[in-house]
Amino acid sequence: MEACKIIFNDESEIVIDYDIIKQIPELDKIVNFDHRTINLDILNSEIFNHIITLIKFNMENSAEISNSFNHNFIKNMDISQLTDFIISTNRLGLENYCKIGKQLFMDILNQDSIDDIRKGFKMT
Repeated sequence: MEACKIIFNDESEIVIDYDIIKQIPELDKIVNFDHRTINLDILNSEIFNHIITLIKFNMENSAEISNSFNHNFIKNMDISQLTDFIISTNRLGLENYCKIGKQLFMDILNQDSIDDIRKGFKMT
């Protein structure tokens, strides 16, 4: 199985199998890669690793199990991670993950009190 090295703006690197890379629809439109190295300096490495975790889990599990995992995984992000996640998944064309992130964001904003909003965004 072929793999690809991805380099981020903080100079961190990860190596990922092409089967996983192929699951990211917009990746070839936002980066120029030679099938060995991708320079992804426009994305946060931590968030990209979260996205890869979701993709791997979804490739190995049923839709029902994956949906529950996706929701819980994204729900546990703090406000900074959640906003970066929404932006990144939108940019990468990962509509399902982006939709879950946006819905969770809106659910938090629609809380009745500022304390509930802070708690939802893990700001307390």
